[in-house]
Amino acid sequence: MNAIRIGCQAIVLALMLVVAHIPAQADATRATKPLSALNEWIEGTWTGIGEQRDTASGWTMLVEANGSTVTIDYTSLFCGGSWTLMVASPEKLIYRESIEYGENHCFTNGLVMISRMDANTLKFQWFYSENDLGAEGTLRRDGNSRSMASIRDAYKRATRLFQARQFDQAFDLYDAALTMEERATGADHRYIPLFLHGLGRLYNTQGFYGKAETLFKRALAISETAIGAAHPYTANALMDLAGLYVRLGQVTDAEALVHRALAIFKGTYGMNHPATAATLSVLGDIYQWKGKTDAALETYRMVLNIFENTLAKDHPSIGQMNGEVAALLTSQGKFDDALQRYRKSIDIAEKWFGDASAVTGSAYARLAWYYHFRDDNAQAAVAYLKALRIASMAGDLNLVVAVQ
Repeated sequence: MNAIRIGCQAIVLALMLVVAHIPAQADATRATKPLSALNEWIEGTWTGIGEQRDTASGWTMLVEANGSTVTIDYTSLFCGGSWTLMVASPEKLIYRESIEYGENHCFTNGLVMISRMDANTLKFQWFYSENDLGAEGTLRRDGNSRSMASIRDAYKRATRLFQARQFDQAFDLYDAALTMEERATGADHRYIPLFLHGLGRLYNTQGFYGKAETLFKRALAISETAIGAAHPYTANALMDLAGLYVRLGQVTDAEALVHRALAIFKGTYGMNHPATAATLSVLGDIYQWKGKTDAALETYRMVLNIFENTLAKDHPSIGQMNGEVAALLTSQGKFDDALQRYRKSIDIAEKWFGDASAVTGSAYARLAWYYHFRDDNAQAAVAYLKALRIASMAGDLNLVVAVQ
């Protein structure tokens, strides 16, 4: 097993080094003709089964390559997205994966290596990073398989509309997708929680907390029955409901749910895993609500350490958690450390989301609060004005009100 792992790492690293040294002209060629003679062999529809190495769990997947577009649907995981070509050779391809729906079920930004076994068989390998193999499986050409159903397409489009804050259109599509799914599979099928999650998140964002709670509770009940009480999908449903309760200030109820989810993630993935860390971060939020500042800071530091060990060094989760740690350090008077973390949070936000994103605006609002806390009103005003400008461009009225 170790020899196989090392061999995989060496291949990925070697191909990544090729990417790093491709000249600019080659980059331009690849951008204008992403599917060349080197990788036309992936054209078509492929289905298969993958296995998660750290949990020994299996799942189904469907890959469709059509021209410059390659899509991935992890059909039993209720998530999917697209692959962007990074390296092409006659027998191997490396893609960067972007999860575009069902984000709470799958990790985004992984590396995918596809190896050609024969004309109708591909080897699939998925990496957390270029030296950390997370899953592998086999894909077979499926000439009879149709594209993903219009139900899944509706969910994808609804998620994109939600992310663009086009809530009315998103609601219509989420609602239509849920109705179609219920007709196709039944009201208590294991797929239903995915659609309930989308609708519930939409209601939660818009302040319709009672409706969100009803949907999240239904999703949890179906997950426990149809998937299993100790399954990570059930843990995700627990976290949806816990996040709502934190927002409502019902921290005792939220904490009980978070501990249940944390036990599932730790039992499934272990402590040093992004899913476990994300759950711990909500526990840190709860400690803050309860005024347990030291416990919150200790928890956030633990989360940040896990993220730094398992994610890319400038991953958005690392930026967000640096902001959380910085805020608590500020309240404790540890200003130098706090300022460095605020700046790192802003740098990561600008790199990933640009200077017109609500995420970046929030990072600047935190920095403004830091200067305000230190009675540096001139610097605070500069940061507040920048946060307000970004919030206005992003159309985030909640952030605009908060900054004002």
